[in-house]
Amino acid sequence: MNVEETLEALLQSHLQAMHRADLADRRADLADRRADRADHRMDQFDKKLDVTRRLVQQGMKIVIDLGKSQKELSKSQKELDFKFNALIDAQKRLTEMLMRKGTNGRR
Repeated sequence: MNVEETLEALLQSHLQAMHRADLADRRADLADRRADRADHRMDQFDKKLDVTRRLVQQGMKIVIDLGKSQKELSKSQKELDFKFNALIDAQKRLTEMLMRKGTNGRR
């Protein structure tokens, strides 16, 4: 009987080990599925991050172009201001000259 009890104990031990192995396999499968879902989420995040990076780069290009346009407009505005001030000066001188003569505009 001693042999039978030993064989029975071995069998029970083996069955428990197989049960534990099955549980470990299920846990490993679950962990693999979780890891796959996490990888999928990371891939989606990477795509969104790449799109955001491209948008920021395009925005930076637009800002640089706007800065260049602003400089050109500023230069044009300065030239226009200079010409406008010259016109005002000429108009003032003409008005002063006409006022000094004291005539009604006829020569």
